[in-house]
Amino acid sequence: MIVERKRSLEENQTVNVNGVDFGISLKELKEFLEHCSSFMDITKDGFETMINSISDSVVDNENPEITIEELRPQLKFMRELNLFLKTIYVVN
Repeated sequence: MIVERKRSLEENQTVNVNGVDFGISLKELKEFLEHCSSFMDITKDGFETMINSISDSVVDNENPEITIEELRPQLKFMRELNLFLKTIYVVN
């Protein structure tokens, strides 16, 4: 019999990048996804669409007449992403 252990949202995951261990809180990831779901599609395609939209409208200046209302979801995503990334920490 194989018993699969469910992870608590209070648990952290550790990943090693270039010899540095980083901790990622599953609770913070869940909150990030919940916040994003209030204004965008949080599937793989949804994230790709949002990132491409930001690139097209902000970086490439695809439409110089874009309004703040049209930019609002993109700006909210950037703010939520910033808040989530600040929760990733170096494990000592």
